[in-house]
Amino acid sequence: DRGRCYMGQCVCEAGWEGNSCECPTSNETCVSSNGLICDGRGRCECGRCLCNNPISHTEPTCEIGPLALQQACEAEFRSCVQCQVWGTGEKKEQKCSDCHFKIKMVDELKQDNICSFQDEDDDCVYHYTREEDTNLSPN
Repeated sequence: DRGRCYMGQCVCEAGWEGNSCECPTSNETCVSSNGLICDGRGRCECGRCLCNNPISHTEPTCEIGPLALQQACEAEFRSCVQCQVWGTGEKKEQKCSDCHFKIKMVDELKQDNICSFQDEDDDCVYHYTREEDTNLSPN
């Protein structure tokens, strides 16, 4: 239905491309709930999102799901939040400069994607959110 064979090669119907006419020419399948292609966190190839950071962004549109958010909270952000805000955690002192994001203290968290952790040293529970600048291009 997507093409026909002509002299050993596929000739794709309108709206399809690729060696076997397997790829839609439209990015429609890559549009996330906020209207951005791959949620602004990846690129659309062959009708599928290739996320810049597959650890914290989930398919099909690179949006952050609950499990991916929790993994990102633990793997990418917790130690940097600890060192930048309180000078504690595994990245304190020199390793804190490895953290490549800015922290902004606020009185109230307004986003739904809240990360939390209980500090082993003082038993306090800390809450924070993350926000990405979708205008930045990946390295």
